[in-house]
Amino acid sequence: MGDSVGEGASLRYRLDLEEIITEILTGFIGRSPEEVDPEIERAMGDIARFPGADRSYIFTFHESQTLMDCTHEWCGPGVEPRAAELQALTVADFPNVVEGILRGRAVHMPDISEYPDQTGPEWDELIARGSRSVLLVPMICGGAILGFLRLDSLREPARWDKEVIGLVRRAGEAFANSLKRKRRDEEQWLAYKRLLSVIEFYPDPTFIIDREKRVIAWNQAIEAMTGVRKEEILGQGACAYAVPFFGERRPILVDLLDLSSSELE
Repeated sequence: MGDSVGEGASLRYRLDLEEIITEILTGFIGRSPEEVDPEIERAMGDIARFPGADRSYIFTFHESQTLMDCTHEWCGPGVEPRAAELQALTVADFPNVVEGILRGRAVHMPDISEYPDQTGPEWDELIARGSRSVLLVPMICGGAILGFLRLDSLREPARWDKEVIGLVRRAGEAFANSLKRKRRDEEQWLAYKRLLSVIEFYPDPTFIIDREKRVIAWNQAIEAMTGVRKEEILGQGACAYAVPFFGERRPILVDLLDLSSSELE
């Protein structure tokens, strides 16, 4: 009877773990870049609460991997936020926790008090934060280590089992993928804005439409030529760009450029 109860509790435990990771993975589907950070912080809370952690951080490395920043933080009740103080930290000052991360390994320190040599910036940070136990897992995307996800227990030492470590590792990978995608989308958006800035002051009348035939750029030169201000036409589709030239909505040369070869036949 006791074994049956134990097996049932273990199964429930594993199902809860799977439910959390499934919610994390599906939570990023269709998220815009500005929605990624709040979703990560919400998920960090779910991950930390499950094993009874009091705080969780995400640290990301600078490109040189010599510095790191705390970019996301979740704090349990009564825990004071510290992310603003954890910026541009020197990676070499944290050998115990970062060396394993840079090799792709999880680092679990179940009881900080068991470590005899507690000197240097690394221990100053752990002790100042009141950490009793820490767990760190690498955040890996495409073979590159972007940083790490860290859980802290503040009230008492915590020896987290391999299932919890596996959950945190999978969450770290999900976060890494989402952050990399967000970074890529932001870079594309910045490139798009730079292109629009160039087009805006281009001397020849120029406009651009997207694949849905909506006007996404209408420069100053074409404003002067047509008398139509960009605020009046940006976002409009259904051949609205033809009206200033032909007085009606109709396909024009720019529409032919987007046709496939089969349509041209």
